[in-house]
Amino acid sequence: MSEDEESGKQDRSAAMKAYAEVAVVFVKQRWVPLLCAVLVVAAPLTAWLLVDVAREPVLTAIKQRSDAFDKLAATEKVPVEVRKADGTTASESVTLNEEIVKRVAANNRSIGGGSLALYEQAVRRNRGCDASADCAKPRHQVAAQFLPHFPMPEAAADRTVAKLRENGFFEAEKLRKALEKSYGVETAPKPSAVLDNVQRAEQEYLAGTLRKKNRAEITEPRELEALNQHLIDARKEFLVQHAAQVAFYMDPWAINWPEAPQETAEKSDSPAAFERALSTLFQFQWDLWLVDDVFAAIRRMNEEGSPSGGASAAVRGPMVAPVKRVMELQISPIGMAAAAAGDASAAPPAEENAEAAAGPTGEPIDPKGAVEPDFASSLTGLKSNQLFDVRTARLRVVVETAAIPRLIDALARQNFISVTGLSMAPVDAFAAAKQGYVYGPQPCSDVTLTLQSVWFREWVTERMPTAMRKALNTAGPAPKEPPPGETPPAEAAPQG
Repeated sequence: MSEDEESGKQDRSAAMKAYAEVAVVFVKQRWVPLLCAVLVVAAPLTAWLLVDVAREPVLTAIKQRSDAFDKLAATEKVPVEVRKADGTTASESVTLNEEIVKRVAANNRSIGGGSLALYEQAVRRNRGCDASADCAKPRHQVAAQFLPHFPMPEAAADRTVAKLRENGFFEAEKLRKALEKSYGVETAPKPSAVLDNVQRAEQEYLAGTLRKKNRAEITEPRELEALNQHLIDARKEFLVQHAAQVAFYMDPWAINWPEAPQETAEKSDSPAAFERALSTLFQFQWDLWLVDDVFAAIRRMNEEGSPSGGASAAVRGPMVAPVKRVMELQISPIGMAAAAAGDASAAPPAEENAEAAAGPTGEPIDPKGAVEPDFASSLTGLKSNQLFDVRTARLRVVVETAAIPRLIDALARQNFISVTGLSMAPVDAFAAAKQGYVYGPQPCSDVTLTLQSVWFREWVTERMPTAMRKALNTAGPAPKEPPPGETPPAEAAPQG
């Protein structure tokens, strides 16, 4: 190293030492401001670092609690199935707690029991039960005359069409006449009866008033006119007296009662022929129930609509009763009876083997099962299903025009009858009087109603022939559930 380099190095060292001494002196003289400046700059940085280190466990704990609250919020509102009064269910979102659980369970039990109770009441009303709890005397039940035949005669020798025609259908005709008589329905007097009465009045007038033997002896025009007027009055009086003994008129053959099977080339002892005949007889019984309901509705309306109230309308008859005359009551057949009547689409044909129809077949009756309306089938949405059958009928009546709404209401109040169609035309009372029907002074209409009636299978099928059950696709009455603590009949211990 040269001298010049050595000398430069010493000079730099001396300069740095001098600077250091100056800096020390400067710091000693101004150490307080310098310290404050360092603290102002370093403190925030130091604090941020310290806080970041300290808050990490706090943030972790907060996140854990937040996740826990989210889970609680997700379980706070839960869907609960609540049963409504009409039997349907709706899902409600509620805050679950013990009280809510108890109330929802109680509501569902109550509604479930209530809907079953309503069903039982509907069955009782449909059957026409009395006030007794066990329905000991229902209005609609299989007639005693039919009990040996339904659901099947016990003796094999009685399972022939010939015996069914001689016994069952013979009794059916007697029941039909008894039903019509109980309601006081009758047709207009026969023309021969009216003529006999007029001729008798003519003879009495000729002999008593004119002192003549016959009409040929009358020479005075005034006497002939008086005789003719007397005969007109006599005819009117006869018709009015007849009407006073009739509740309401009914045309002959107005009701299409099922007909007894006739002798045909078909072997009458065949199981298929007998099953069809037996189903037709059961429909006769079913039609008796339906006609009974329609007549009961008309009678109630006539009694409520009479001027004096009570039964006076039945005594004074069509002259004052709102419903004057039943011209037609055509009931649509159902099941095997429909097939026997010619409606092949109404039911499948019966098997030739009687044993094929034995045993339970078809859908079971389930009061809790859903019944969906079908508005494509009818205006009301009703159609036959596992719970009930829907029967239709066409009712044509002569009724006071102002009373038509009351007639519809009376039918609806009777026994699950709905009016799904209506047409009407004015009535010529004078033309009707010529036929023997007197309607009174009020304007009347010829009204045709389409009726729809509901019949619960719970009781209708109790004694229904098995073949007809099969045609209707029903297994018959549902087995009764025994009360709690009782042994079902099938499991009961043998007696003795």
